[in-house]
Amino acid sequence: MTEGETDLRVNVGADDVVNVTIGGDLIMENLSQFTEWTENLKKTIKETFLKKNKKVLVLADISGLRKYDSEVMVQLATTMRENEPYVFRNATYGGSQYVKMAEDVVAALSGRNNLKSFKTREEALNWLTEESS
Repeated sequence: MTEGETDLRVNVGADDVVNVTIGGDLIMENLSQFTEWTENLKKTIKETFLKKNKKVLVLADISGLRKYDSEVMVQLATTMRENEPYVFRNATYGGSQYVKMAEDVVAALSGRNNLKSFKTREEALNWLTEESS
């Protein structure tokens, strides 16, 4: 992936876990692409919620996220706030320290307390799928 490009994907995987990829450069030049992706993300999460008739699990790969503009992070926080009624747990993995700091800000702005970051996909998936007590 070259400078200025994004890698934004969403799909439903095994056990109806919503898999998300947030990578590349989330900059103002890519805002329309990011907005389209957030709409697809909201639709996928809500459809999965309605299909399962219970809150969903979201697994986000942020290992490829290189840089971001604050306006894009605010939009991500808004999307997370809108998805909150449909999400049981949200785990991220692979982010650098720089990205994890932004993730903490996004979580605070969104008001979500069911988001946790991990180093590896396996750790994130284990936390997502462990039985709630």
